[in-house]
Amino acid sequence: MTKDFTQFEALSFDIVGTLIDFETGILKWCRPRVPMSITDKQILECFARVEKDLHTHSPHLSFSQMFLKFWPGMAKEFGIEAEPGAAEQFEASTFDWQPFLDSKQALAYLKQHYKLYTLTTGGRELADNLADKLGSPFTRVYTASDVGYSKPDARAFNTQLEALAKDGIKKEDVLWVAQSQFHDIIPAQKLGLTTMWIERRHDLKGYGATPVPDQGAATPDFHATSLQDFVAQVKKARGD
Repeated sequence: MTKDFTQFEALSFDIVGTLIDFETGILKWCRPRVPMSITDKQILECFARVEKDLHTHSPHLSFSQMFLKFWPGMAKEFGIEAEPGAAEQFEASTFDWQPFLDSKQALAYLKQHYKLYTLTTGGRELADNLADKLGSPFTRVYTASDVGYSKPDARAFNTQLEALAKDGIKKEDVLWVAQSQFHDIIPAQKLGLTTMWIERRHDLKGYGATPVPDQGAATPDFHATSLQDFVAQVKKARGD
């Protein structure tokens, strides 16, 4: 039987895509470098294909190492030149990514009722930068470099769960909150975690800059179209 929102002790968030609007950031950097004949949708989906290929063929790479390969891979697919230094510039642009408009306020409310954690594929410096933009609401911020593995690797989840257990938080008391089916919802469900899918692209076709899961989308335990929608559901459950 699925718990209701009043029964969880902790929420574990994905940052990029769930709390941070990475697609807008990707387009802001790529758009001036890509022919106008290539649509925004094509740019985002190309990013996703390159990432998925790297997860498949080079899973040992950290996300930061992967990111340096994104633009060369995308440029090759688009038939344009990847200028020297462009890969590093693209990675550096991640520090300019901004929160979704509802993220900071939603986290401030949720922090009143839960311990908030995050597991992000980014490195420590980027994770701290993004967490600061969100108002630093997290009890702890875990990164792929901390746990030694990148999502969707099950070892990344298990290592974080072991760390949460040291804080006295049991697996069944954690709600996993994320936008990405590929990185979070599907692997979390396979491990028996309760999931909340924040379907940021609910009014758009396709998966955008998020890799397409081979088996299609999993059905989450809970579903919301935004952080604002998620908070509204929590308030209803709590009688606020």
